[in-house]
Amino acid sequence: LVLGRGAFAVVSAAIFHGRAVAIKTLPHGAHDETRLRALLNELRVLRYIKHPGIVPFFGAVVDPSSDSIALVYEMIRGAQLDLIVAQREPTRLNRFRMVFDISSAL
Repeated sequence: LVLGRGAFAVVSAAIFHGRAVAIKTLPHGAHDETRLRALLNELRVLRYIKHPGIVPFFGAVVDPSSDSIALVYEMIRGAQLDLIVAQREPTRLNRFRMVFDISSAL
């Protein structure tokens, strides 16, 4: 089940050791060096990030024979931020709270 597609990766739902997870991979046929480097850079950064406002990162699966990598995250249930904003215009206070919450995670 595909949860979303971004500029360089696809996020899918999966089960890992009985736990719901989100798996980020490069799209099939899109394993170019630029996208692979972006995913590897994300992996390097994620090793050091632990914050209640950032989705927990469990680890990575690397297959050198096919130059593929998958990043494994905790599955977070709830509404997506872009859908919340698109459904209704947030109040000034809610916009401030969103910006503060996002900024505090950085």
